[in-house]
Amino acid sequence: QFVLAPRDFPPASMRSKADTAEKSSEYSFGLALTPKGAQLVKYLGKDAGVVKYPAKVTREGGITRYEAAVPWSAAGGKAKRFGFVVFDNNKTANKSAPYWLEYTPGIAGGADSSKLKLIQYR
Repeated sequence: QFVLAPRDFPPASMRSKADTAEKSSEYSFGLALTPKGAQLVKYLGKDAGVVKYPAKVTREGGITRYEAAVPWSAAGGKAKRFGFVVFDNNKTANKSAPYWLEYTPGIAGGADSSKLKLIQYR
């Protein structure tokens, strides 16, 4: 799963308890290798569902590679923050993955886009 945040989100320490503003980006995507091949899904927003952008998942031995090309226009504009997480759930009986590897906090364990990595363009 990966998240693109086109705007900055204030950290929890700067939000009041009464603040009802969103704390996470709606531009959250998942990429998986399914029996139908690689599928890219947008999880939130009015256009949630399978999306038709270039995506590829390949497995070679014990290595899985994920590639996706989401246009900025489909992610609310040029991203200011980015994060991804790889979930480890090899047991279909588990409803959620007990383990994950994340680039930054802000996706697994509670969505909070202020914790995603700030992108610097050059």
